[in-house]
Amino acid sequence: MTNGASRATATGREHATGAGGGLGVLAALLVSGFGYGLAAVMVIPALGQIGGHYHLSGGSASWALTINLLGGTVTTPIIARLADRHGHRLVGVIIMAGLAVGSVVCILAPGYGAFLAGRFIQSLASAIFPIGFSILRATQPPRRLGLGIGLLSAMTGLGGIGLPLSGILLDASGLAGMFVPAVVLGVVGALALGVTGPRHESSTGQVRMDWAGAGLLAVGLAAILLGIDRGPDWGWASAAVIALLAAGAAVLAGWVIVERRVAAPLVSMRVFTQRPVLMSNISAFFIGFGMYAAYVVIPELVTTPASTGYGFGRSVAVSGLVLLPAMVLLPAGVQVAARVTARTGPRPVLIASVAVMIVSFAWPAVARHTLADLIGAGVLLGLAVGGAYAVLPTVIAQAVAPADTGVATGINQIARAGGGAFGTAIAATLLASLAGPDGVPHDHAYTVVFTVLAIGTALAILSALGLGPHRPCRCK
Repeated sequence: MTNGASRATATGREHATGAGGGLGVLAALLVSGFGYGLAAVMVIPALGQIGGHYHLSGGSASWALTINLLGGTVTTPIIARLADRHGHRLVGVIIMAGLAVGSVVCILAPGYGAFLAGRFIQSLASAIFPIGFSILRATQPPRRLGLGIGLLSAMTGLGGIGLPLSGILLDASGLAGMFVPAVVLGVVGALALGVTGPRHESSTGQVRMDWAGAGLLAVGLAAILLGIDRGPDWGWASAAVIALLAAGAAVLAGWVIVERRVAAPLVSMRVFTQRPVLMSNISAFFIGFGMYAAYVVIPELVTTPASTGYGFGRSVAVSGLVLLPAMVLLPAGVQVAARVTARTGPRPVLIASVAVMIVSFAWPAVARHTLADLIGAGVLLGLAVGGAYAVLPTVIAQAVAPADTGVATGINQIARAGGGAFGTAIAATLLASLAGPDGVPHDHAYTVVFTVLAIGTALAILSALGLGPHRPCRCK
């Protein structure tokens, strides 16, 4: 974002946008964010079918989700820097077009490698969030900025509507049909941003790329996730798994050292270590950990054969519909949290949201006898995620200078996606480890998983307690 944009009045903000003014670009960003959120999770109800289609194990099939989250984690800061250099509107249009292209690749993929490549290309669109936050900062009046940031952030969770939609499309047209909505939303998002996005941005021309940092981050995260994924098959005490986990940790430690020393780091440790930013990112990691894992575990439980004595034996479409109330109520959580935060500050709202998330996992850990139990837990999850997503980016926007908004919110997106990658990998690993000879998890496996999710999410309360007192929004 340029200095002129950061000083713009409400009138100046409207002139900075293309057709449709501030509301037009806000709508375009919400459509784009929703498109990525939808694409990210639509494979979840179909993991079993993906595994069968490509002759994979359950753990390997989960990489259809993990590669998307991992790709977003690594590429988001790179793309955010490219947007600073070449313009947020242009780069936003390109990555939304990439969402459509990646979806087409998934539709046409002849093998699992090509399918994962398509999912990786889709992940480039995750950068729409830091790009969008910078655009909102430049185009929205102060009275609408906080709500706009909260709504855009919530599009990741609202994209969970893709769960029931995926099931319906999977039953109707197979794996290929699942990716048609992402193609459409990618094209619509690209066109909408092209029409409404800021047209008078100044290129800095001085942004340098930290390719070494990007490579180290990718290698470190991939090694750890691969170790977690392969643990049940190779043995947790095997030399290969231990080597992967240790190497991943060592590479990430080296990444931190590099980021502290390079002139233009991939992730600015100066911004990252600011207390509100750091605490928000830790909270985002554990919230993403629980949310994305729940999106995997609940549909799998619903589709587990009734002959197991605990499964519901329902279709993939029904498994997605179980989570539909959660998705519908998520925007309500955003609205309520935004209003309450304006009066009380972010800390109590975030703590309350996380507490509700813990209850949403504790419920099925102890009682999952009917679909009503899972639906009720999902409703609580949706409200809680909406509340948390409304708070976290607002805390960051208040804490950092306008010029740092893009990189700071990009780091938060990385934390959320990284937590989701770990959450889904750990959930899949636990279910695979606690399965019978037929590969179907035992009943107590779900008790263990939901308990782990509750404990992991509870750690977000500790970081939420570290948030500072309420501060007015630094919107000007």
